[in-house]
Amino acid sequence: MQDFTSHKYADDELLQRLKSMFAHDYDCVAIFLENQLIGFCGLWYQTRHYSGKSCELDHFYIDEPFQGKGYGKQFLDWITSNSKQKAMKLRAQCL
Repeated sequence: MQDFTSHKYADDELLQRLKSMFAHDYDCVAIFLENQLIGFCGLWYQTRHYSGKSCELDHFYIDEPFQGKGYGKQFLDWITSNSKQKAMKLRAQCL
């Protein structure tokens, strides 16, 4: 994942952060093309008093050479379907 960002952390620091996140209803999902990682997304699972169960996208990313080729749509469709199977509303925030 660090290959896709300008923010670099020591591997042990990143591992500790991820372990803490996974313990608090977080998943990291990825898309591969012929065993090559081409994108990833974090998913936070929550229950909110005003909307019930939800899945919030965190840092949806498709590597630049693979953008505009339908992989992002395919990945987002899978995330949407997976959220519906878990009876959750999908939430996304664009920055």
